[in-house]
Amino acid sequence: MKRWILSGCLLVGLSACGDSSSSLDKVQLPSEGLQACFELKRELFNWQTLADVEVLECSGSDVDSAEGLTQLPHLRYLNLSKTGIEVAEPDLATLYSLGLTENAYLGKVELGKAKDLGKLVLDHNWLLSELDLSANPSLNALYLTGQEVISELDLSNNLELQLLSITEHGLTELDLSPLYRLFGITILNDGKLEQLTLGTHPDLENLTAWNNQLTELIFTAPQHIRELNLRQNRLTTLDTEALPVITRLNLSDNPLQSLDLSSNTQLEQLIARDTELTDIRFDNNSALWLVDLRGSPLSEETRAYLSNLDWIAELRYD
Repeated sequence: MKRWILSGCLLVGLSACGDSSSSLDKVQLPSEGLQACFELKRELFNWQTLADVEVLECSGSDVDSAEGLTQLPHLRYLNLSKTGIEVAEPDLATLYSLGLTENAYLGKVELGKAKDLGKLVLDHNWLLSELDLSANPSLNALYLTGQEVISELDLSNNLELQLLSITEHGLTELDLSPLYRLFGITILNDGKLEQLTLGTHPDLENLTAWNNQLTELIFTAPQHIRELNLRQNRLTTLDTEALPVITRLNLSDNPLQSLDLSSNTQLEQLIARDTELTDIRFDNNSALWLVDLRGSPLSEETRAYLSNLDWIAELRYD
C-alpha cells in the first residue's frame, strides 16, 4: 500500500505533492501590509498550496509595494485598492485581471510583463498620467474611471478589445477604428474628448459619449450602431449616412446647425433638444414614433411642416 501511494504521488507530480503548505510558508513579500493581507486571505480561504492562490484582493495604506508577487505563480486576479503603492508592475505572465482603485500615490503602471492580461480596471488613481497597453494584445476589457490626467491612449495593439468604458477622463482624441471586435455598450462619458474615430465594428450596437467636447465624430466605414447617445457635446453636424440601422439617436445640447436623416429609414426615436436647428425633415423616416425638438429655434416653415405630421405618435417642439 505504501508503494502505491508513492507511485501516485509521482504520477501527479510536484504540483500536487511538492506544492504543499510549506511552499506557502516560504512566501515573503517585501511589503508588510501585502504580506499581512496574504496571510489573512490564506487563513480565510484555507489555501493549502500555491495552486490555490488564484485571487488576491488587498487594501490599506500599509500595502506600499506590489513587488514579490512572482512567488504566486498561479495568481490570475489581482485587485489593489486604497493602498500606498507608487508603482504597479505585476511581472506575472499568468495574470488575467488587474484592478487598481483609489491608490492616491500610484503614479506608474507597467504592464509589459503581463502578456496574458485580459481585463484592466483603473479607478480614480489620481496621479497616474500615462498608460501603455502596447504589450497587452490579449486585453479584451478596459475600464477607466476618474483617470483625468491621462490625456492620450493608444489602443492600436489591443485588437482583442471588446468591452470599453472610459468615464471622467482627460482624453481629447481617441481612435477606435482598429478594434474590429468591439461590441456591446461602449461608454465614453464625462470627459474632454474632442474627436472620436470609429472603423468597422460589426458587433458594436450601442455607443454613449455624452458630456464631452466632441466637435467631430469620424466614421471610416458604415456603422452597425442602433443606439447612439451624443448629448452635451459640441457637434454642429453628424454624418448620418454612416448610420444606416440607427433606431435611437440623442443629440440634445449640441450646437447642431444641420441634420440630414434621409438615410436613416429605421430611426424610431430622435431626441434633439436645445440645439441650433432651424430646419429638419422626416420624409424618409416612417418608423419614427418619438421626436423631441424642444428648445431648438425652428423656423416657421419647419413648424408648419411638423404640424402636419400626424403619424408621429409623440412629436414635441416649442
